[in-house]
Amino acid sequence: MSTANIHMSRAFVEFGPFTLEEFHTFKNRGILRDTDYFRKEGESHWMHVAEFALSHPLEAPSKTKTNKSSSTSKTSTTKPANTSSKAAASPSKTTSKSSSAQSAGAKKGRA
Repeated sequence: MSTANIHMSRAFVEFGPFTLEEFHTFKNRGILRDTDYFRKEGESHWMHVAEFALSHPLEAPSKTKTNKSSSTSKTSTTKPANTSSKAAASPSKTTSKSSSAQSAGAKKGRA
């Protein structure tokens, strides 16, 4: 990955800094115009967008080997949660709340 800061000039207005990766992203997305000029930070010479693109290619990412066999051989041993006991617990909670609410109402009526 390149860390060089790049500046762009469009209609005599300077923009940046950008990275080389951002420059190529702008180019690939069609954001750059034929009237744009670029320079690296610290340099005074401005280059036309086409010239800059040719002289500053994007470095290919380094290829690293990945061990695919270890990631595909893993199997999931997680068991699904037993929802039947939770479902059975819910009505009893509701019932106990209803019972206490009813007894509280009955106490108010007696007082």
